[in-house]
Parts: sequence; structure tokens; C-alpha cells
Amino acid sequence: MANITEVTQYDPAIYQIAVTDAVQGGPGGVSNAQGQSLANRTNYLLTALQQGARLNKVVSLSANTTLDPTYIGTLCQCSTAGNAYTLPLSSSMSTVTGLTTGMFVGFQYAASTYGKCTIQVQGTDTITDGLQAGLTSYFLYPGDTLLFLCMAGVWVVTMGRTNNYYSGIPIGTIIAMPV
Repeated sequence: MANITEVTQYDPAIYQIAVTDAVQGGPGGVSNAQGQSLANRTNYLLTALQQGARLNKVVSLSANTTLDPTYIGTLCQCSTAGNAYTLPLSSSMSTVTGLTTGMFVGFQYAASTYGKCTIQVQGTDTITDGLQAGLTSYFLYPGDTLLFLCMAGVWVVTMGRTNNYYSGIPIGTIIAMPV
């Protein structure tokens, strides 16, 4: 039995086999189309994680900051309530990484007093946390540590720990959201 040959690409859609499709196996066969797309996505995400998801530097942000692509792979430590931090525009990231998707930015919010800070996007980019999609901003509360993954213009809250009372996610929940 042969295996599907994975390609490092993000297939935007998964083919749904139609009632009228004849069973056809082998490379390019309609019966293998779904497996091929899922294998490609998995390989793409694994490659992105291995190449770009390493949080290899830590910076402290004390003022409103618009992040540029050099912040990819950075854990941004925030400590001032009321500040806003803007994620890099997804289409600009290829200037640093060669990719426009699969890149990570982390945020750790350690304010000494209660209050939120805001993570926001640029252009047509959006944020999703698995409960809400199409967001243009996301709030962090003291104690939150979250990792944002960019997938084709959507910043996905993929993992971390939240103390967000208002998100609908129980306080202290460890987030590990598949993408």
C-alpha cells in the first residue's frame, strides 16, 4: 500500500466527495483528495511551527506599540493597563520570514493593578479565539499569557492561559486550540 506524498502548502479548502464521484484511488484520485489536503495542511503547519513558532526573544512593552514583522517569534511582556498593541499586518510578514501565514507572536500581561490591555489588528486582518471570529481587537487581563498564530490574515488565539472573566473561557483555562 502506498502513502500519500505530503506537500508543504496550506490547502484553503477540503474537497467534499460528491454522490456522483466514482471511487478513484492513487495520486490525484478523488477518493484521496481529502486525505491529501489534510496531509498538506498538517505538513504546512508543522513546517511553520518548526521554522517560525519559536519564541526566541522577550521584549517589554510599556507604551502603545504597533508591532512590525521583526516581532515574529517574540514574547511581548505588557504591564500597563489601557495600552494597545497592534499585531503585524499579515501581508507584511513575508519581508522577514518568507511566509505570510503560520507566524507566532506571544503576549504576557502582568499588570500590578486590574485593567485590560488591547491586542488589535491592522488592515483586513481579524482575530478569532474559537468562540468569536472576525474580531478586530482582543483584550488581555492581568495573568493572561496567550499565543497568536497568523493563518492567512486571521490571527488565531492558539494556546496559553487566560484569566479573562469576559471571554466565556473559564478563568485559568489552558487554551490549546487546533488550527
